[in-house]
Amino acid sequence: MCGICGFNWEDKALVKSMADAILHRGPDGHGYYVDKNISLGHRRLSIIDLSARGKQPMYNQDGSICIVFNGEIYNYKEIKQKLENKYKFFSETDTEAIIHAYEEYGEDCLQYLNGMFAFAIWDSRKKSLFLARDRIGIKPLYYYFKDGKFIFGSEIKAILEYPISREVNISSLYQFLTFSYIPYPATLFKDIYKLPPAHYIVLKDNKLKIKKYWDIAYNEINKPLSYYTEELFNRFRNSVEMQLMSDVPLGAYLSGGLDSSSIVAMMSSLMDRPVTTFSVGFESDEVINELYYAKKVADKLNTNHNEIIVNPDDAIKILPKIIWHLDEPIANPASIPLYFMSQAAKKKMTVVLTGNGGDELFAGYKQHKVISLANNHYKKYPFLFDSKLSLSFINTFNKFTPEKSNYKKYINFLSKFLPILKHMPSAYNLLVYRNFTDDERIQLLETGNSSTNLSVKQAQNLSKNLIGSFFNTKNNILNQLLSIDLKLLLPEDYLMVDDKINMANSIESRVPFLDHTLVEFAATIPVKYKFNGLTGKFILKKTMKNLLPKEVIQRKKYGFTPPLTLWINKHLKSEACNILLDSDSEVKRYFNHKFLKNILTDNTKKHYNKILPLLMFGQWYDLYLFNNQNI
Repeated sequence: MCGICGFNWEDKALVKSMADAILHRGPDGHGYYVDKNISLGHRRLSIIDLSARGKQPMYNQDGSICIVFNGEIYNYKEIKQKLENKYKFFSETDTEAIIHAYEEYGEDCLQYLNGMFAFAIWDSRKKSLFLARDRIGIKPLYYYFKDGKFIFGSEIKAILEYPISREVNISSLYQFLTFSYIPYPATLFKDIYKLPPAHYIVLKDNKLKIKKYWDIAYNEINKPLSYYTEELFNRFRNSVEMQLMSDVPLGAYLSGGLDSSSIVAMMSSLMDRPVTTFSVGFESDEVINELYYAKKVADKLNTNHNEIIVNPDDAIKILPKIIWHLDEPIANPASIPLYFMSQAAKKKMTVVLTGNGGDELFAGYKQHKVISLANNHYKKYPFLFDSKLSLSFINTFNKFTPEKSNYKKYINFLSKFLPILKHMPSAYNLLVYRNFTDDERIQLLETGNSSTNLSVKQAQNLSKNLIGSFFNTKNNILNQLLSIDLKLLLPEDYLMVDDKINMANSIESRVPFLDHTLVEFAATIPVKYKFNGLTGKFILKKTMKNLLPKEVIQRKKYGFTPPLTLWINKHLKSEACNILLDSDSEVKRYFNHKFLKNILTDNTKKHYNKILPLLMFGQWYDLYLFNNQNI
């Protein structure tokens, strides 16, 4: 794992400062390549071939091709074996395999790479720059292209070393308030973009070509359950085995859930020593104690287990640093405990395997269960859903159900969900993106500025069309849901947080569930084996039942969720008020002050899910646009 950066002109001082801005991604070494057409920078986190031969930038034999690379290519030995009769290899690195694959196949080299990656190749013969991002979006890659200046980096903070104008993208702010992250290709910075997953860029003659090179197709194959459990086991085992390659200490994060437990179980079956595992817990009765389940798995698999406890004071103190490392706000509270876990893990290892991706492949989320079941029942009994009498009954029941009733939140949800079930994007948004309603976002951003209003309106249409595009297919409804989570929610939220927060502590995280061949296989599994009856991830539970404790196989889905209500009451709400309602605060100008104040000073829990995104935007603005400071 490393950090890369560069631009299309000569300036060694600038490329050095860009690389220094992402020192945390590669504290073990640095390197630069500069000529009149290109400047490339690299920060190295040594994982494979720790010798000087692994230093980057790296070149082909005659020096005409130069690469800077972030990630891992797990099948690099196979590539090397195919090409070593034609090309000379000077190291044991996967980086060199990419160079010669590019020499042999050109842009099509991407079809031969199995791994997580973001890289840039300068071809001095063609005078072209070739950049690519892996299929799933495990590794980030950002770029800026304006007035003939092309700048790229693993993180936005590297690009910001060049004195570009720092402006908030209002359309992206609306999307952040919609999704809790900013969907690619935009970022919260005007004129800075993300390269989408499974895409590459070619810059030649000052013209930019962006092209998609891979996609996932959901084509079910009708075979018995036994075929799928056996095939899944073998493919999963192979993916974990490939991702164990490392010349530095390696371990895993263990939450006690099915996905991370499956990773650790497979690692234990493949390694000749106990797996080092890390789990995180909280000083709170608000959330389920994940440590209990993690300890069950750790004991069964005899891991070298470590536990970390996070308290509310820790959360508020570390939040600015987390926002700085994220580059732009992602309102995922799991980033806070992840920071402390990666900080502790770094003392014992440099590489961790995580369970990211299991829910997106095998239907583990609430939206998969609720929408699939509701859609199936709607097809059978449409009159129950469309009937005015049914809706009237639900609304009346909701009206007279006491606020303190245990059933209130379910009845309230049904009153909103049933009328929109026929419109899948709205049903999906209600389940997944619940921070602000459409009306609340519009009111919050209603500042009286005509250009702002236009940007908000455009962003509203863009957001609706983005989600709607995933439902305009002939796929089964469950596969449509899996597709949107795999292509949008996963890379833009969970994988981005995973990469940035682990790299904040110079930890490389790997995700065996997201080996692209395993992803392609999962797309062929019939939906009845993913979601069976009321059971999500049915196929994975069947596959792993002999390796994991029964309690883990049978436990209900529970996300990596910190005690956010406690944190809000303890610190986060007051901090949001301090930053956003301060009379001298510049960030206020992006919001309708009266509506913002109503949200932040409300004494009920009605607006609690709005506090974290608003606070993160306020702190991000202070860090990156107002004070312009590093942490």
